Amino acid sequence: MAPYVMTIAGLDPSAGAGLTADIKTFEAHGVYGFGVCSALTVQTDDHFYSVEWLPAGKIVAQATPLLEKFPVSYCKIGIMQSVATVQKVITALRIVSPQLRFVLDPVLKASAGFSFYNESGLRQWQDVLSEVELLTPNYHEAQAIGGDDDGDVAAAKLAQYTAVLLKGGIIRSYLV
Repeated sequence: MAPYVMTIAGLDPSAGAGLTADIKTFEAHGVYGFGVCSALTVQTDDHFYSVEWLPAGKIVAQATPLLEKFPVSYCKIGIMQSVATVQKVITALRIVSPQLRFVLDPVLKASAGFSFYNESGLRQWQDVLSEVELLTPNYHEAQAIGGDDDGDVAAAKLAQYTAVLLKGGIIRSYLV
């Protein structure tokens, strides 16, 4: 039996990112993936029109029955409305499944330019970072979250709280 994993991400109808892309990736790697929706987007492969956010309670309600029935090992988190929503979801899911490990892909902006988070800077993210096994920012996300103009320096700062896999260009790992 394939291992169980979960993604909490936005629904991109063009299947280029988010929930649908994560499920395809999971299948390609031989794991069984569950999908929990955090946002409904209206977009194509090159244009972003709008987003409708799901509150933490609705996200947790989708995930809970799956976590209660299946031994899900990892949960990848993509876009959510706010850092506070990410924290609420992680806290609630840890109660349902204490062994669940989290990977946070902090999608701050759609490739078409739409910004998802207004929060930036390490102070906003510190509590969440200490709750995840791995943070996977791109260079610009590391700059915004780590609060430094140099993405490598920012990633090293973030690695004080969790392991970091810096994406984009040359992929670098920063371990706690």
